[in-house]
Amino acid sequence: MTREQAYDLVAKHITKVNPSLKIGEMKDAGSFFETEIVDKDNRFVELLGVDKQSGRLMVLN
Repeated sequence: MTREQAYDLVAKHITKVNPSLKIGEMKDAGSFFETEIVDKDNRFVELLGVDKQSGRLMVLN
């Protein structure tokens, strides 16, 4: 899974869960991408991981 594919996957997920949330910083963390979810004021809400092999979403916080 590429960074762009992971970004799209997380974007679709958070749009379904809460459309007022958005993606903050996304980091390559080895076997997964670490993705910050923030609110409209850029305050941290949750940290999600996206497994590079399976595309599985994981809550990291």
